[in-house]
Amino acid sequence: MDLLGLVYGYVDELLKNPEAEKEELRRRLIERIVENYSRGRELDEKLRLSRERLESLAAGLALAGFHVFVVDAKLSTMGAVGVSHGVLRSVFEVGVSWDHVLDLPFIPGSSVKGAVRAVAERASRDDADVLFGRGGDSGWAGLLLFFDAYPVEAGDRLLEPDIVTPHYSRGGRPVRFEYEVEPVPVAHVSIAPGAVFRFVVAVEPGGGVLHEEVDRALANICGRLGVQGGGPASLLLGLLEYALASGVGARTSQGYGRFEVVSRSAVINGSEHRTPLRVKPARARRGRSTRPGAG
Repeated sequence: MDLLGLVYGYVDELLKNPEAEKEELRRRLIERIVENYSRGRELDEKLRLSRERLESLAAGLALAGFHVFVVDAKLSTMGAVGVSHGVLRSVFEVGVSWDHVLDLPFIPGSSVKGAVRAVAERASRDDADVLFGRGGDSGWAGLLLFFDAYPVEAGDRLLEPDIVTPHYSRGGRPVRFEYEVEPVPVAHVSIAPGAVFRFVVAVEPGGGVLHEEVDRALANICGRLGVQGGGPASLLLGLLEYALASGVGARTSQGYGRFEVVSRSAVINGSEHRTPLRVKPARARRGRSTRPGAG
């Protein structure tokens, strides 16, 4: 059964028995979701389709002349992505980004881009603007393209029960006064550690190794962050690895969304590199950071 089917079952139970304890129904729904996305033939087939989809995406980008970078990374902590929307938010108050065609969680490309940009801006906001673009009437599009990341492997289960205890919200609304605070645990599901996601990034050629402006911006950013590599391609991979280690998605300051890279590949000027370069990203800093020179 897919996720929507499980949620419809919960709603049906609620409608048939309005007096039922909602928390108990939610608890049973969490158990069903976790069991439904545990390792087995159905989940394996969904992950196979996910791999095929991403392989087709990377092949199509390379055929169109883009430099393509593919990174597989394993969650070392639980993942929280899309917590403020999605069908599960209507049930648990905490959602998960979900692809209802593949019936799998995913990490939006915008979230990946935001995580990498946040790391790059620690070093140089101007160079980050070159890579990721700048908004406003006089802004421009970035030179890096980020695509949605999907799971391609899983451990014993893809999803895991989780609890968050909001102190300053009630009924989905912020609490205005301290004396109104009522910390109430909210049970929901998060992406389980051990899930391997595939990340795809593309660069349109424009002179230089990758693109003249990209090459220069990467050198400046990675030099300040201490990310080492043998050239622009390895620096881009190093920057992505640095960001994944720092965390992607929600609650990264609480340790969620931390990834460890397990494999890398790239297609540069039509040539494939399975182990493109030795990347030695500096240890990702925890907590909030400021740009160099900021007070």
